[in-house]
Amino acid sequence: MWIGFSIYRAITTPPEPSVSQTVSATLDPTLDTGTVSKIESNLFFSGSQIPQTTFSASPSPAASAAPKLIPITTPIATLSATPATPSAQPTVFPTPTATP
Repeated sequence: MWIGFSIYRAITTPPEPSVSQTVSATLDPTLDTGTVSKIESNLFFSGSQIPQTTFSASPSPAASAAPKLIPITTPIATLSATPATPSAQPTVFPTPTATP
């Protein structure tokens, strides 16, 4: 079983991606603060670029209307003095007999 699993895993596992030397050689692990500051300076918005948003102080009439309450009556359980009676009688069916 171990050998079969190892063969299956070797077939189904995708190969490791290879990175060429030219791509990995251009990576620089130091942070270029000049580029970061240029990006930050480009994120400034002037007041004319930001649209004006207005909010009304009073809610709309539909939102301020109170919901209508509907009265609900709840039935009250009462005790009765009459004794309980069975509502159904069990029915006994005859046992089928085998005919020769």
